[in-house]
Amino acid sequence: MKVAIILGPQRIKIVDVKTPKITSNDVLIKIKATGICGSDLHFYSGMNGRLQNFLLGIKRVLSPSKIIRGHEFSGFVVEKGKNVDDIDLNDKVTALPISPCQECNYCKIGFTHLCESPNPWPGAFAEFIKLSSNDIVNVPEEISYEEAAMLEPLACAVHAVKISEVKKEDSVIILGAGTIGLLTLQILKSLNVEKIAITDILDFKLQMAKQLGADIAIKAFDVNYYKNRDLIKNTNLIFECVGSFAPTLHQAINLIDKHGRIIVLGSFSTPQKIDILKIRQKEVTIVGSEASNKEDFMDSIKLLSDKKVKLEPLITHKFPLKDISKAFKTALECEQTKSIKVEIIP
Repeated sequence: MKVAIILGPQRIKIVDVKTPKITSNDVLIKIKATGICGSDLHFYSGMNGRLQNFLLGIKRVLSPSKIIRGHEFSGFVVEKGKNVDDIDLNDKVTALPISPCQECNYCKIGFTHLCESPNPWPGAFAEFIKLSSNDIVNVPEEISYEEAAMLEPLACAVHAVKISEVKKEDSVIILGAGTIGLLTLQILKSLNVEKIAITDILDFKLQMAKQLGADIAIKAFDVNYYKNRDLIKNTNLIFECVGSFAPTLHQAINLIDKHGRIIVLGSFSTPQKIDILKIRQKEVTIVGSEASNKEDFMDSIKLLSDKKVKLEPLITHKFPLKDISKAFKTALECEQTKSIKVEIIP
């Protein structure tokens, strides 16, 4: 089968490898769609931080053929092991992006998404993928393969909204109108949250946010202007959905009102220095939101089936596997290409 290998910063190549052989508890899936995540772009760009890049450099030397990325995917089952009873051939599926060990303390108390020793995950920028049947999520037929490949980021947003304990009367700001920010927006709208503002540095993303129901969509650099003029006054809940090298966590701490909550979804490339004194004086709660679990996937499927969330408008570009280099550049240069979610269709 053909797979995409990341060789180094902005270097990706299609190579042929053997199609994996399944064992008694596995399934083999023909991949139909795989989304490019922000974390994939960080890896592709070499923006993972010094320590991460050092470790990845060692991994590339020791095992260059193993660096296959991609965890937002969908496909159908073409082969299953003899012990797999709850999954049938041709079932439309996706899977958890973390394969939990089921033995560590976090797995035992139900936090499988925080597993200390997850099993290796093969990567979905490929024609086929072999996974444990325990990690498979069945997808209803009415959901397209392209939409199903977005269930993973949707589940991450669902997980964050659950953690936030949002109330209908909350005044919310979402920092970042990328995929996660726009999904978080739609989930909050489905819960009838009364006031939702969203920020970004790109106009086309703010326009999409308005189309999807944002009450206020403003440039990130203009937030203080609007804050001082009461349009986003009394903000008691903020979702940070940017990460990378952006100063958004600092911005969230400045924007949040006393006794407010900040939910961090963004993956930062470097450690953040924050104003602890301001956090103490405001009695601010900062909560991290990491990945998702199977329940979040099931809730995401229900949101989609009930038409509470729209995924298709976010899928702006599609490329065949052979053009994955162009796909990554399209996602990376979103300001010029106006891309939001770029998918690979093998």
